[in-house]
Amino acid sequence: GMFIPIFEKNGFIMELDRYMWEHVCMLLHRWIEEGRDPAPISVNMSRVSMYSHRTVSFLTELVRKYEVPSQLLHLELTESAYMEDPGAMKRRLTQLKEQGFMIMMDDFGSAYSSLNTLRELPFDYLKVDREFLGSVGQDTRSRIVLASVVQMASLLDMTVIVEGVETEEQRDYVASIGCDFIQGYYYAKPMPVEMYETYIL
Repeated sequence: GMFIPIFEKNGFIMELDRYMWEHVCMLLHRWIEEGRDPAPISVNMSRVSMYSHRTVSFLTELVRKYEVPSQLLHLELTESAYMEDPGAMKRRLTQLKEQGFMIMMDDFGSAYSSLNTLRELPFDYLKVDREFLGSVGQDTRSRIVLASVVQMASLLDMTVIVEGVETEEQRDYVASIGCDFIQGYYYAKPMPVEMYETYIL
């Protein structure tokens, strides 16, 4: 929250994006070479990188360099990036999808969410923000809204991930409304690569 806005303003955020993308491709390449069957890894894409005309070619060359299927690199964008230039974002997402990348809308519902975003943009995954779960246990309206979002995304042929699941009650409810994937501390906290390789990969 402190340094990312500064990096976005001075342009350094693109260097950070590219460093992380390449590091992830290096990991995926190593795991494939070791005979493992890695799950896709999600990486963030800043709005600056999203609107750069060099991003598609950079990512395409990156997966080619490391011989990584583009489907293993999932690109996460926040909905707020859409508001700046919807037409340009749609073109860029279409180009990325044509190269085989999977696109995720991150933090849906964290602020003002527009249904036009879901209608207009070709996202493969919808990540529902953890705030939706805040009062699910006591608030019937929250349950209805969350269930409706999951159903709507499914009808749009989007895979749904609910973030921030920390309790068994939340897990059971999210599973009961048809969510495809569940993310949160209930399953695991952030961990070093070595631990991931040992316990999950």
